[in-house]
Amino acid sequence: MSTEYRTGPSAPTIVWGLIALTVSLLVLSRLIWGISFDPTQVVIAVLLGSGALLLIAGSITLLRGSHRKDSTDESLL
Repeated sequence: MSTEYRTGPSAPTIVWGLIALTVSLLVLSRLIWGISFDPTQVVIAVLLGSGALLLIAGSITLLRGSHRKDSTDESLL
């Protein structure tokens, strides 16, 4: 039974990190330069961007075939 697990950060972890970075940069720019943003548009843009990144990362993973290839589950036998 050879099960290979990927090492390194996962795509959702990276996307959450980018979301946190984006929000913190928006808050910082508002505090430093007084730039104001429409919160509704910011939330929509962040959700669309993060959703697109997750779809792209999932597609790349699927195309590379790096998901776990374990056709038989021996623990059920």
